[in-house]
Amino acid sequence: MKLKRKKAAVAGGVLSLVLTGAGLAACSGGDGAGSAPAAAAPSASATAVQVSTGDSVSASGTVQSARVRELAFATGGVITKLNVKAGDKVVKGDLLGAVDSTAARENLSAAYTAYVAAQDDYEDVKSGKDVTAPEDEDSKTSDANSGQGQGTQGSGNGSQGRTEAAQTTAEAYAALVEAKNTYTKAQREVAGTKVYAPFAGTITALSGTVDAEVQSGTTVFTLTDGAHLRISAEFSEADTPRLKKGQKATVVFDSLGEKVNGKIISVSPTPVSSSDTAAAGPGGGFQASSTSVVRYQVLVSLNRTPAKTRVGAPVTVEVKTG
Repeated sequence: MKLKRKKAAVAGGVLSLVLTGAGLAACSGGDGAGSAPAAAAPSASATAVQVSTGDSVSASGTVQSARVRELAFATGGVITKLNVKAGDKVVKGDLLGAVDSTAARENLSAAYTAYVAAQDDYEDVKSGKDVTAPEDEDSKTSDANSGQGQGTQGSGNGSQGRTEAAQTTAEAYAALVEAKNTYTKAQREVAGTKVYAPFAGTITALSGTVDAEVQSGTTVFTLTDGAHLRISAEFSEADTPRLKKGQKATVVFDSLGEKVNGKIISVSPTPVSSSDTAAAGPGGGFQASSTSVVRYQVLVSLNRTPAKTRVGAPVTVEVKTG
């Protein structure tokens, strides 16, 4: 009896294993007992720039000033005055700084004197004074001994004298023009010893100190107009063809939690930047290969400027294209 019970138990266990195996095969969806469940492929997110889809496109951007001017002294020299510092607000016409103008003013005085003399010379030539070059004593004696017997020749000399007069007039006029140009240049050099604000704004950068020497044309002041702002955003190459001048846009000020309507004022026809993004391989994980993402600058004007908006603040630009 015990032997029969052992055989029955073994047979029941075998039958249970067979049924369990069949159930696993059915759950696996395989064609037979030899099929194994497919391994799930690991996933990876590798795109650094998201391409917009649907009826709208978006991109990150920043607040920019519509007017930024780098200002320099047109005449080099030692800085004698700086009336502003970085962060100061100025109005149009404010004197920002000056360099030593001593040499420039001396040159202006000399140029003015030469210009006045050139004017007098030209007027004298036009009125017939000193139309020919002064004769030396030997020439005068020779002319006196010639007498009136050279009347015909005298007539010829008169004709030659008129030609010389015309040449002298042209030369006097050329000298006058040259003197005037020199005087005008000297005036510009004196004016270039000072820098005035061309519009109202904020001094966002200042390079230079009093008593330091500065070369002409070297930027000393950077003036930014904070009243006229715009948005600069860089859209991906895939999104740019869907954008055009005049399209309405929504600008989200991330730090202020505000949305402002605007419109596209320009779309750059050439790329302004590019970057590489890592690409995921078929086996999962990041591979050594990469994809270049090209971006185009889009400028957006604002219908209004939120309070406390600062140049350089981050924003998000959304444009409906559908």
